[in-house]
Amino acid sequence: MVGLSHGGEGARNDPAPGTGDAAGGGADATVAMHLVIHGRVQRVGFRRFVQRTAIALELLGWVRNRRDGSVEVAAVGARPALAALHRACATGPKGARVSQVDVLPTVDAGGRADPAPPIDTAGPFGVLPDA
Repeated sequence: MVGLSHGGEGARNDPAPGTGDAAGGGADATVAMHLVIHGRVQRVGFRRFVQRTAIALELLGWVRNRRDGSVEVAAVGARPALAALHRACATGPKGARVSQVDVLPTVDAGGRADPAPPIDTAGPFGVLPDA
């Protein structure tokens, strides 16, 4: 299992995914990405869109709605696949209007993985209950 940070501090808008790849590595290195997508992203099939896209890209992770109306995504996989998911999230499904994609840190300030909620690296990309 891989844990991801949930702090909103340090959120930013990056054109490329922020990854927790402290050791560097090439395009095939397994890295993590944590996004929060804002706009009209709930009640438009956004979570299922992310799930289908992530599965097609062979990523592991989860997606869920947040109480503030945004959608949160945590994914692990190859850097090019994560970049493709990031681009897909910036557009969303038909009916969605994405206003902002925040890339959150995937490790805590001390460089340690945050254990909650973990990504089950043995299972498919899931849809979690609302947070």
